[in-house]
Amino acid sequence: MLMNSQPDEESDEESEKQEDSEDEKPKEPVVLPVSKQKKIEKQLTDDEILELAFQRAQLQQVELKQETKEEPLLKIDPKHLDGDQELRRQFGSVIDDQVNKRIKRKRTILVNPVENWPRFNKEGVSMERDQNGKWQFVHSKSYQKMQIQFMQCVETLNPDTIVGLLRQHPYHIDSLLQLSQVFRHQGELNQASDFVERALFAYERALAPSFKIHDGETLDYNRIENRPLFMALFWHIHFLARRGTWRTCLEFNKLLYGLDPTGDPLCAGLFMDCFAIKAKEFQWLLKFGQDRTMGPGFLYSLAMAQYETEKEHSKSTEMLVYAIEQYPGLVTRLFQKMSLSEPWMTNHYFVQSSQNDDYLGYMTILYDLYVEEMHTLWKVPFIVEWLKSAVEIVLKGRMPVPETKDLKIPLNLQRMLFVADKHEYRTRLPQQLSTVMSYDPYPPPNSIPSVYDYVRNQRNPSTMTIPQTAGALEAFIQSFLPWLRVADGPQDGDQRGLRDMVMDLLNQVNPAQENQENEEQ
Repeated sequence: MLMNSQPDEESDEESEKQEDSEDEKPKEPVVLPVSKQKKIEKQLTDDEILELAFQRAQLQQVELKQETKEEPLLKIDPKHLDGDQELRRQFGSVIDDQVNKRIKRKRTILVNPVENWPRFNKEGVSMERDQNGKWQFVHSKSYQKMQIQFMQCVETLNPDTIVGLLRQHPYHIDSLLQLSQVFRHQGELNQASDFVERALFAYERALAPSFKIHDGETLDYNRIENRPLFMALFWHIHFLARRGTWRTCLEFNKLLYGLDPTGDPLCAGLFMDCFAIKAKEFQWLLKFGQDRTMGPGFLYSLAMAQYETEKEHSKSTEMLVYAIEQYPGLVTRLFQKMSLSEPWMTNHYFVQSSQNDDYLGYMTILYDLYVEEMHTLWKVPFIVEWLKSAVEIVLKGRMPVPETKDLKIPLNLQRMLFVADKHEYRTRLPQQLSTVMSYDPYPPPNSIPSVYDYVRNQRNPSTMTIPQTAGALEAFIQSFLPWLRVADGPQDGDQRGLRDMVMDLLNQVNPAQENQENEEQ
């Protein structure tokens, strides 16, 4: 009797404990043994059984979502956002004196504040949630005036006007980024990098307390106030790469990609595999690439990561063969970049896949970008031999017929090529460079309207419009201002009076002279 009653008492105690745990953790369901579930179901009505089955299906869906959640792969480790610390790990105390001179204040998440930076005053950038509950950056009225003044300075094509604006407002973000490009073109890379870090510092000080930039938060690139942060992160990664801090590059690239993983406005995904391989994060890359293909070189990098994590190299060879079959033109360009000549390189299959733009479209750009970043890692002797063996396997098998690729260059790729100053590809960009604004290149077509759109339309002759309902005077104005074009449909300008329209036209005439007169006064 005692032996029979003891399990019942223990089961009652266990059920009480389970009920207590349910109060503390309501999301964790109580899982009963199968025999007990069947016994309980016999005592239930048909409706109750259906309800129980529905609840089980919901629990399975929740568990499935938890298993496929992407956040762990894109989660940022703040300790790997410090390039100076990575240099210390690489070179030890040799660089300590140089690094210590840079730091004056406590490090923030993104950057190390530098001793000669101006005292920070909040310029008017903050964060709030939109009507859909998503975070966004917003500009105060004073900052909007500052931004409009900056746009006028850009039109003068005189960097000194931006320098003057930055003296008055040392943490105006777009001015910092614009001057960074000026110094970069002059070869003063340290100063250029410093301006980018100041811009990131200004953004970080504007973050809302509950906005965790390193923990999977996203921003809408369609909002113009958010875009400079993407630009600043992109150039910060560029300067980190010049220092060889690949682990830090990977973390910042994950951050840039994670801010908008769907649109990827600056093609951070194209460089994810490059930084991961150089940082020797092979296991992370293999997990990241399970359900993703970022570009033609991504398959090659996955094969290399697999090669570095196995001894027999059987699976990695299969992966490399598959990559060559999918993108045979890439292996040809790799060998050409490495100054290696092989008989198979004259094969019609590889020649067409490497040089025929009629079927490749923009794929040749992706080939060249990957080869430029990764050819030194493929040039290692034992890697070259492995690559040759994979090509021989492809030649012995049935080579697939290359498929016609999309010829149109995606907008995010156009934007990245412009921002990164890839001059060799700019001739292939469809839009005239004279109409691209350097501080906001290739804005998305579904951008959220802002006050700066109106200012840009009035200040940029190539984008000014006259309403379709324009009268005789407007037609006369267009006759001596031929850059004005007639809008296809109703515009906001239709609501403006004729006097306002003429005044706007007069105000846009020679803004550089107006700024010069203000400086002389």
